[in-house]
Amino acid sequence: MSFHSTSIDRRLTPSHISFISYKQAVEDSQWNEVTVKDSHPQPTGNYIVAAHNIKRNTTVITENPFIRQLNVEHQKTHCQYCFKKIQRKVVCRNSECNWSLLYCSSPCENSYWLTGHKWLCRFPELSSLHRDVLLAFQGYIQCRTLYSGIPDLVSNINMHNDLQIQEYKDRIGILTHAFHLSSSDIDTLINIQAQIRCNSFAVKQSQLNNATSNVLVSHEYVNRGRAVYLKASLINHSCSPNAIALFGDHDNPTTVSIKTIDPILLNEEVCISYGPLATQHARKERKEKLQNNYFFDCSCSACQQSKKDTFETVYKCQYCETGQLYKEQERCASCQKKADWNYYSKVFIVFIIGLRRYLFPSVDRSTIR
Repeated sequence: MSFHSTSIDRRLTPSHISFISYKQAVEDSQWNEVTVKDSHPQPTGNYIVAAHNIKRNTTVITENPFIRQLNVEHQKTHCQYCFKKIQRKVVCRNSECNWSLLYCSSPCENSYWLTGHKWLCRFPELSSLHRDVLLAFQGYIQCRTLYSGIPDLVSNINMHNDLQIQEYKDRIGILTHAFHLSSSDIDTLINIQAQIRCNSFAVKQSQLNNATSNVLVSHEYVNRGRAVYLKASLINHSCSPNAIALFGDHDNPTTVSIKTIDPILLNEEVCISYGPLATQHARKERKEKLQNNYFFDCSCSACQQSKKDTFETVYKCQYCETGQLYKEQERCASCQKKADWNYYSKVFIVFIIGLRRYLFPSVDRSTIR
């Protein structure tokens, strides 16, 4: 897409000189019963360990996002800033804004304005930018105010190949011309895009879903958007995690709480899952996904176990007493009956919902990262 630089320049304001936000992005959330260690090199970076023995169902942190981004498909029904379902529409303070953003309240509109939209509002052409760039620009605004970059979060930029780095740079080309960004500004935006890739959470909410049979599947999890947290994003991955990320504070669906699901011993690392789980995915599949998406070779306890101890023997045949199945195996070797993998999926969902309600009865709208 081409731009007339003269037209762009006429819409620049004094605020575009400094790109400084006067609103702090997040409150200073505090860790509970854990401590931060910094001896891990990239790609895992800092990590979190138990400061003493921790019981199951302990909240180690509750935090609001540093930066956040609502998915496009929810922009007509949910607040751009807090992700709540809109009851009364509030629009941008600028009557000439063409970004089609909606908010649930004036405070949310004000917060989104001060943390990024203030600088983009006059330039609807930039709405066509890659969504990673738009989120990175939000981080860029916050970093210029508070930090030299998103603090303490790895980017693994040295593990990207030249084509990946060039892709990051090409994405921000239009923004560079519009705002006359310096080479150091461009480097910062490239680095933040890499940080987003390695550290963002999918912000999910549970909602009622019409069950097709009985009440086996009464909920579904909807991905509303994504967010990066200054502290929660420090928590590393395990395919057999001892903690989970829960979303859905009644007042702010983007608030994340990290809660333990197992007792954790002194100095044991606190880990969540970035998606792959030993109970659902083969080791090869897990390791490939983590390497491709996050640039690390997983060496968690589940990935170090022998093959016979992994998830591949946990599926018991639904028809006979002795059969065990690999994931997606067509037939049981013992009884030769065809496996119904929809059945296993439903049982697993019911188990997770039941476990969540048992462990966290006060959490209404939540999910695993």
